[in-house]
Amino acid sequence: MPPRPIWLFFLATLLVAALHLSWSYNQLPAEVATHFNASGEADGWSSRNGFAITYIVLIAAMAGIFAGLVFLLPRLPVSTISLPNRDYWLAPERREATWRRLGEFLLLIGGGTNLFNVMVMHLTVQANRQPEVQLSGWFWLLFTAFMVFVFAWVGWLLWSFRVPRR
Repeated sequence: MPPRPIWLFFLATLLVAALHLSWSYNQLPAEVATHFNASGEADGWSSRNGFAITYIVLIAAMAGIFAGLVFLLPRLPVSTISLPNRDYWLAPERREATWRRLGEFLLLIGGGTNLFNVMVMHLTVQANRQPEVQLSGWFWLLFTAFMVFVFAWVGWLLWSFRVPRR
């Protein structure tokens, strides 16, 4: 089981999502632009309730996937785990520490994904509050930052699971 601080971070991102949805729900029009093309122009619409349900399902699904993997991975056969230097890291004497470390990685990327989704939803809410619905150019900066985070996370994961030199 990963240490408590990483769980607190992950759970805090869920709280942020819940607070954001409760804050923004009444600010939305009855019909909400929910999809935008590459230029930021709205090209898909939903009801306010449909938007809220999509928001809840998205956050819950991501939380379920990442937290679920934290609990599921240690229960899977080792042969099904794809990990750099798997035999070294899943040797009996290192297995528990490896599951803990993998759990930390999963909760970090899960929390980061939750925050990215909340920020995208926030940009969507802001776009719908304008007279002419248009997604902000901030989306592309946010998307780029998230991709940098994901690639850094993958690099850190790969680096962390190299075989230590003796």
